[in-house]
Amino acid sequence: MEDYKFEFGSQLICHIIDEKLGLLGYIVIDSSIDGHSCGGLKMLPDVSIPELQGLARVMTLKFSFLGMSEGGAKAGIIGDPSMPQEEKSALLRTFAEIASPLLKTRAYVPASDMGTTNQEIRHMLESIGLKLPQSKYKRKEEGGFYTSFSVFAGAAAAAKHINLGLSQSTIAIEGFGKVGSSVAKVFSQKGTKVVAISTVKGAIYNPDGLDVDRLILLKDEAGEDVINAYREAKKIEKSELLTLDVDILSPCAGQHSINLGNVEDIKAKIVSPGANIPVTREAAQVLYRKGKLYLPDFITNCGGILGGNMELAGLSEKFIENFIIQELGRKMSEILEVSQKKNLSPVEIAEMEIEEKFSRIKAKDREKTPRNRLFDFALKVYKKNLIPKGLVKVYAPRYFKARLG
Repeated sequence: MEDYKFEFGSQLICHIIDEKLGLLGYIVIDSSIDGHSCGGLKMLPDVSIPELQGLARVMTLKFSFLGMSEGGAKAGIIGDPSMPQEEKSALLRTFAEIASPLLKTRAYVPASDMGTTNQEIRHMLESIGLKLPQSKYKRKEEGGFYTSFSVFAGAAAAAKHINLGLSQSTIAIEGFGKVGSSVAKVFSQKGTKVVAISTVKGAIYNPDGLDVDRLILLKDEAGEDVINAYREAKKIEKSELLTLDVDILSPCAGQHSINLGNVEDIKAKIVSPGANIPVTREAAQVLYRKGKLYLPDFITNCGGILGGNMELAGLSEKFIENFIIQELGRKMSEILEVSQKKNLSPVEIAEMEIEEKFSRIKAKDREKTPRNRLFDFALKVYKKNLIPKGLVKVYAPRYFKARLG
């Protein structure tokens, strides 16, 4: 696992199979640092290896951007996440048993993802005897809480770059799940008019704006049928939402929503994703050619990782919100400026910078200087809750800012 080239590919692809139970799953490790990698474990009917390869690479990019000494990975189980809980738990336990050599050595550290919850991941790991800190898997990010701030931070930096006032702007949000609904709430609170949302059941549009608070209440009651329960809007096709004449588009659903089949019809000036890989490589090039600001998804949705870690350090929600908006906004502004100077897309600039950063992180990890050993020891002690949180809170902001660079 130690030889890693920063190119699309995978260090390790594992098939997790139990024919008797009907279990078919995969673990894809894109990169590792000190033999470790991390990424979500999803459960959906259409999980595939190519999808997980792309998502594992995104995790590498996110961790490297944030300056974290963590490799990127992703895992998936083919199944309906709404199956009876007993059946679901059995699949997860068996998955963990088969994958225990990777899980127990932390070669792969799972997190919750689409179709799984923090509690389910915790129980799954405990079923194979892993002891977890009480704070582990108890973060607010399960609701897309912190991710929404990084989506906003990216859009705000892009709006400033093109002299667009957010309070006079409109946004359409593809997907109204955990992340999409949080994104809608943040933009609405900041003064941007949310004019369209979608779920698997369809989409709704009102150029005068949607009542986001009411939509969230209706979503809690009606789920995906929120678009039918909300009457003060026009029903439109899901695909139509992507091509609405809005200032900002935030894809918060699946992969490759924007592709060569619809990219020429995209009218939004800014695309700030909450989802991973919502735009194909080819479509991203078209957006850049058309003068649209497609922001790197591995930056705009990295707030979940950053915010979750800051929360574990004992920092307040308000502090984390301000930090993410200010610091990620600053980094995005820098990327947009370099993009303009070098005539390369923001995604290309970000990937080039992250490649260099990843190499530095790997090199630093190999050095094992006394300072690095001391830091590793302090980190292990902290994760065991043996360092007072009051002390951690004093140094945490400086630590996270330094990691971002």
